[in-house]
Amino acid sequence: QVAAMLADLPCSIARVGVMVDVDPAAALAWATAAGVDRIQLCGVQRAEDWIEFPLPVWRRVGVDAEGAAEIEAWSKVAELFVLDHPATPGGSGRNVDFVQAARLARTAPCLLAGGLGADNVAAAIAAVQPYGVDASSRLETQPGRKNPAEVLAYVRAAQQALGAPNLS
Repeated sequence: QVAAMLADLPCSIARVGVMVDVDPAAALAWATAAGVDRIQLCGVQRAEDWIEFPLPVWRRVGVDAEGAAEIEAWSKVAELFVLDHPATPGGSGRNVDFVQAARLARTAPCLLAGGLGADNVAAAIAAVQPYGVDASSRLETQPGRKNPAEVLAYVRAAQQALGAPNLS
């Protein structure tokens, strides 16, 4: 089902499989079947187990006192870090500390996540200066169901703050 949805996306859009507490063999099997071109790892994994993984890896990092050490530990594995609230593997809708996130974003390429919506994404981008932004639960009408109007408002606000061209 995922592979069919991804097949219709333009080639310029990254196909990222988000996985929690998965091992490399299971991640590769799922990524291959689904047709994703990179994975985002959330949860408990060891960087050394992923060094030879054949797809690009994004690593979710909690914005807390351990965030810098986690970025350092994964620096030879991950091409990008997703800065998120430390309480859950993701999708909590809870904001991160922008001061701590900005410190982490200066050390490696990072996306900012954690409680972002159209109402706060511009301020978050200005404070943290991330490579990009991510959003999930704040844009949903119910778990797993995005509100198209909220998504469009979020994307437009993020594009404006990042200086990217607007959607037509």
